[in-house]
Amino acid sequence: FAFLGNRILSGQRWLGSPTRIEKSISVYDLKGKFQGAYFDRKNGRDIYPQDLLLSPIILTKKNAIYFAFYSIPTIWRLDEKGVISGKKSFGKDWWKEIQFNANEFEKKKKKNIRKTLKELVLSGDRIQKLWKWKDNIIVQIVRDSYDDPTNLFLIISEDFKRESQLVSYHDYQFSGAGNYIYLSKLVKMDRTNNKKIVEVLQCDYEF
Repeated sequence: FAFLGNRILSGQRWLGSPTRIEKSISVYDLKGKFQGAYFDRKNGRDIYPQDLLLSPIILTKKNAIYFAFYSIPTIWRLDEKGVISGKKSFGKDWWKEIQFNANEFEKKKKKNIRKTLKELVLSGDRIQKLWKWKDNIIVQIVRDSYDDPTNLFLIISEDFKRESQLVSYHDYQFSGAGNYIYLSKLVKMDRTNNKKIVEVLQCDYEF
């Protein structure tokens, strides 16, 4: 979820029961009263027909809403009324798509839906989170989640006009962003008392 002025935005697969609303962002006031919904879900379903692969990612910055599905390398920008004002796709040369076969998925999920979904999600790259950084958006990407997960990131200007290369530091994981970009790695772990020593890098980046 995210805040936009005096409203709370919540990303979800659908709203209400039994009536289903084909929107991906629900809007509430600060007292929790439902105010409406934004973003047609068909924008994602046209790419991945399976709703389970369309978990939403939301970031608000100034008066804009930045929205993505974790399984799709695209960010949509919406104005404060929920109208789409821009779209940015990325990862054409490096994004590893989640391997989805509808027939195989239907067969496997009857046996163990949680295991099947986990295997499916971990079969490709996914957007973990969107972060604010200066006048930019950082897209955190998780890769190879099964064995040794790697956190990569790229930077996109908030007006979508500039995009960095995919950034990766050997042995370091992307940890967050504020005034700076932060990366970290586990240096040492005492298995007896579970103490950990972590090294943190405070970084900058130039387009």
